[in-house]
Parts: sequence; C-alpha cells; structure tokens
Amino acid sequence: MEALLQQLYGWIGFAVCHQLPERTLVVGSSALPVCARDTGIYVGFVVSYLLLVLLGRERPTEMPPRWLIALCGLFFVIMAVDGVTSYAGLRTTDNDIRLITGLLAGFSLPPLLKPIINYQFWRKSSRTHLLDNRKDLAIWFAAIPAAFLLVKYHPFPLGLLLPAFLAAAVLFSFSTVNALMVSMIPPLERRATTLWGTAPFWLIGLLMTFFELAVAVQMHAFALASATR
Repeated sequence: MEALLQQLYGWIGFAVCHQLPERTLVVGSSALPVCARDTGIYVGFVVSYLLLVLLGRERPTEMPPRWLIALCGLFFVIMAVDGVTSYAGLRTTDNDIRLITGLLAGFSLPPLLKPIINYQFWRKSSRTHLLDNRKDLAIWFAAIPAAFLLVKYHPFPLGLLLPAFLAAAVLFSFSTVNALMVSMIPPLERRATTLWGTAPFWLIGLLMTFFELAVAVQMHAFALASATR
C-alpha cells in the first residue's frame, strides 16, 4: 500500500514539476513529490485558502484592499525574479529561498480567487471585503513564516504526512481553479445554499484535474524522451 501511495505521489509530482533532486526537499530518506519552489507554491495555496475560509465566514465577495492586491503581485514578481535570475546564472539560490518565494506566491493567489469563488458558488454571500481588518491580516501574514518553518523542519509526525499533504495540495490547487470555471457555467452559477451544494463544482473540478495531470505526465515524458535522443 505504501509503495502504491509513493507511486501516486510521484505521478502527481511528475505532472507539474521537473523533480530535480538537488532542488527538492528530502524528508527522512525520501524526496518530496515536487521541488522546493513548487512545495512552497502548493502548500502556500492550501494554507492561505483554508485560512480565508475560516476568517471569511460571511463569504465576502469584495476583493482585499488595493495595497494587499499590489503586495500579492509583488510576491509573484519576487518568485519570478528568483527563478529567472538563478536559471540565467546571474546569481545563486538555494532551497530555502526557493521554498519561501514559492510560499509567497502560493499565499498570494487565494486572496484574489476566494471572493470570486464566494460570488460564483453561493446563492447568499456578503458584499464585504476579504482581509479587511488587522486581526485577519495579522493571522494571514503570520502563517507565511509559520508554514516555512513547519515545511523546512517538518517535526514529527508532520514529516510523515508531508508527502501526502503535498500531493493533496497539488490536487486541491488545480481543482479549485477548475471548480471556479465550472461554477461560471450559467445554469450552475450561484446555486449552492449548503456545503453539499458545492460538491458538483469540486467533483467535476477534481475529474478535470486528473485529466489535466494525465496529459501533463505524457507531455513531460515526451519532453524527457526527446531530450535524450
């Protein structure tokens, strides 16, 4: 069973990541399914999204403050600069930098997506702003270094759960975007009145995700085969 799970984690990781050993974090004797930067992106996305669910119980549909939107954009730029400059050989980077810049980018997506999801999914929502008070902002910002430390040092038993969590985070991240697209189909938009009412969005989104990952795996394998010819 454990071997099958490891194969599944590896398959998911292969679909979205180069999986270079020197750029991948190791837990115990096993490498994580994706590289350090992708680990940050997907862990950051899930942690940020779940925090926004807990902090936004009224289902706010208005975007966060403009300065926070700009900061989220800056987080993406920071990750891009780290990646591009290191690949170009202009500077060196390491897995800690890859992890934290990935976390910054991953954390920045849900504040932009969650208000749209709240509006598209739910029949009743609130025309309030996401992360519009200091307490919520403090919790959200504090979660970024906390996530970095937990992933980097992965205290027991977190280390045992991290590969599974990371694979699930990849599925959740893709499924969230897919579910949002499904909810934009006119007969389906703004229909949910209970949590169960959102199930069709998530189920279809998950099925779309597995299809997308299967295609990505084939493309990755083809690219590797072409490179070795």
